[in-house]
Amino acid sequence: TQIGAFKDKNNAIELCKQNSGYKVFDNDGKEIYPLVSETPKSFLFKVTMPDLRIRKGAGTTYDYWKTSNGKAEYTGKNVFTIVDTAEGQGAKLWGLLKSGEKNRDRWIALDEDYGERV
Repeated sequence: TQIGAFKDKNNAIELCKQNSGYKVFDNDGKEIYPLVSETPKSFLFKVTMPDLRIRKGAGTTYDYWKTSNGKAEYTGKNVFTIVDTAEGQGAKLWGLLKSGEKNRDRWIALDEDYGERV
């Protein structure tokens, strides 16, 4: 389904950031948002806070993972392998954890307030 048509691609991207699951295409039909790299390069990210939530998608519009007792699942302070990145609401950039690579469903915010690339 479509949620809009825009002359300015930035307006379309902003609407997609507010409504997860949608994409923006250029006039030739090439996907331009969310930015998906053709050959993702993994890197390490050191989380420096104990309570960074793991989301089911790249953005705060996605639910977060819960433990068996219903509480939020956190990364804890540790170093994680990020296998892909994407833009999304709530952070400058989101990183896909290696543990969520198969289903693309375990994302963390990569802002400098939460950790650093190593």
